[in-house]
Amino acid sequence: TRKESSAASDVYKRQKKNIFGFLFVIFFCGICISCVDSDDYKKYLAGGEIIYPQKADSVRILPGRERVQVEWLMVDPRVTSCDIYYEQGGIEKLFNLPIDLTSHDRDTIRVIIDDLEETSYRFKLITHDDYGNSSITVEAEGSAYGKNYESSLFNRVIRTKTVTPEGLLINWYESEQMEVGVDLEYTDSKGSIKKVFMPDSINQILLDDCDVATPFTYVTRYKPVKEAIDEFYAAKEQGIVEFPSELTNAQAPFEITDQGWWNDRFGVAKGWNTNEAGRVNGNVDRNFNNAMTIWSWPDYSPVQGLYNAKIYQILSLNPGIYTFEATVGRLSASINKEYVVVSKGIEVNNIEDVERFALSYQEVVPGIPEGTVLQCEFELKETSIVSVGLVANIEPSQETQYNKFELKKN
Repeated sequence: TRKESSAASDVYKRQKKNIFGFLFVIFFCGICISCVDSDDYKKYLAGGEIIYPQKADSVRILPGRERVQVEWLMVDPRVTSCDIYYEQGGIEKLFNLPIDLTSHDRDTIRVIIDDLEETSYRFKLITHDDYGNSSITVEAEGSAYGKNYESSLFNRVIRTKTVTPEGLLINWYESEQMEVGVDLEYTDSKGSIKKVFMPDSINQILLDDCDVATPFTYVTRYKPVKEAIDEFYAAKEQGIVEFPSELTNAQAPFEITDQGWWNDRFGVAKGWNTNEAGRVNGNVDRNFNNAMTIWSWPDYSPVQGLYNAKIYQILSLNPGIYTFEATVGRLSASINKEYVVVSKGIEVNNIEDVERFALSYQEVVPGIPEGTVLQCEFELKETSIVSVGLVANIEPSQETQYNKFELKKN
């Protein structure tokens, strides 16, 4: 046991000696390092210390009309200029931009490069400070657009044009990709020029108080990409409202619109214009050979009593003498007020104005035998747009029916 204790003591002494030796080596190395000049490493840099100003960060090229907008992020206050290189017509060009971060929008630099040909470009951006230091090069691609792109654009397509008492209602097909909207210009009833814009997100617009006898124009706007800085335009087109010179769907059985039958009996006459009062109860009666009717029955019709109900067609007629005829069907024993009427323009007169302003009219009174032909004769000195049809005030339990309408040129 004494021998074992002596051996353990020898091992401990050797380990202690090794530890002290290791610590001495570390201490010595520390002293040596501290004696080296902290700038000695610079002697290995042949040209001295290299300083890089901040490079153009997150570069975007936004296209425009024969120009682009170059924008990037910059926060380094040492940067005082940026060189933008690009090639045009085989020649490298340089655009130099002085930079003062206090004059830009927060950390974003924006610059327009003009007079570009319509093609794609690769831009190289290098920033500089006032001490001759330059950043690493940053590259970005973008395009300028022009007449070639614009000549490929088409106007949005009109689906329908409908004349209403309020004006001209235009329905359009769906917009194309990258379309912005449509600019429209028209003349109102007072002769004033009106301009409206319809965004691409909608498919219908009303040209309020439009003079439908005068053409309107429309131009569709586009952007080649959503972020483009300029808009491009399809060629201006002219729109006209063409009215027939003859009546359509003019005798029983009258066709109805695809709205169908109300209560399996009443529909709305196809090809005839109406106001709300003229269609709310339906104006074609299926139980009487699809006769045209203006009616109101207590506890049955959707609306009890109708005021200024209008049913009419719009025609474009050449100069001449004409006769508009309406063949009467069944009439109720009493009628508040009703006219067969011819009016100038795109809507028959309001009922209180018929006798003062209509081109021609015949009042419909109780007791007229079924089959009677009411005639409205009128003369046009020039090609004109006229409206022919019916206007009525109908009280509950009143009804008038018509079997045929006809327009004759004398």
